[in-house]
Amino acid sequence: MDEERTATLTERLLNLIATRQVRSVVLDLSALETIDTRTADRLVGIVRAIGLLGARAAITGIQPAVAHTMTSLGIDLSSMVTMRTPKNAIRLFSTSGPARSSGGRVTSALEGPCSSAARRS
Repeated sequence: MDEERTATLTERLLNLIATRQVRSVVLDLSALETIDTRTADRLVGIVRAIGLLGARAAITGIQPAVAHTMTSLGIDLSSMVTMRTPKNAIRLFSTSGPARSSGGRVTSALEGPCSSAARRS
């Protein structure tokens, strides 16, 4: 995830959250095989921005090498929701807390290797 791609992803995602009143976002990182400090910082920034708009985020599909690197770099994800699969995250969001949706549908918000799925209310 280079800087240009991250900026595009972030802009599109935040606009979708605002315009469609998205309450939950799943960031699937299963295609991300490696990560560096900049990419990890960008990821944390995206999750924080999602929260500032009042939506919840879950990170899914973290590969073992990425998990190892993130812990080695001291990246703290303890305040973020991480799940094994997007399906698990969607299930969590659809059954938990005030962001529960009654009749909302799951849509693909963005496409590509670092795609997101969003749950609308």
